[in-house]
Amino acid sequence: MNRNIKQQLRNKYLQILKNISANDKRQWDEEIYQQFINSKYFANNQVFALYYSLSYEVNTIKIITTLLAAKKKVALPRMNGNNLDFFYIDSLSDLVVDNQWKIYQPKVNSQKVNITNIDVLILPLVAFNEDYYRIGHGKGYYDRFLSKSNFKGLKLVLAYKVQKVTEKIKFVNDWDIAFNVLITNH
Repeated sequence: MNRNIKQQLRNKYLQILKNISANDKRQWDEEIYQQFINSKYFANNQVFALYYSLSYEVNTIKIITTLLAAKKKVALPRMNGNNLDFFYIDSLSDLVVDNQWKIYQPKVNSQKVNITNIDVLILPLVAFNEDYYRIGHGKGYYDRFLSKSNFKGLKLVLAYKVQKVTEKIKFVNDWDIAFNVLITNH
């Protein structure tokens, strides 16, 4: 697979994301939020690993606070070299911005999650295809995490419909891992 093609798609869909109107974004975020909290995935699981969304991504901040209020265990990633480790948080105040990408992540002294305890992993993405493969931000953090043989959780994606790749281009590499569930706006 040509890395150039994947990067071109990443650039295209990042631009699409960044051009969504504030009104559409609010509406779509709320639709996705409602679908998630009314889903069996929310109801039937206890330990959720997810990310603190960037301004153009589906809003996960409301989901994080709802999970915490529902007494679910919530873990967010912390970069560790080229890898991700997930750490439990009890509130948004357990997060800091202490990395070059200006991404919120748990404080260094947070409790690390055993990968086998994660019930649902909500994955970030820039775009996805009909076969449930995603294009991430291109650093490979989540692909490396998912390739660990002891990860058995559900792989869930929250995405806007406009993130679906319409081009008939093969962008999947051998190391890419499909997600299981897609929750999107109408």
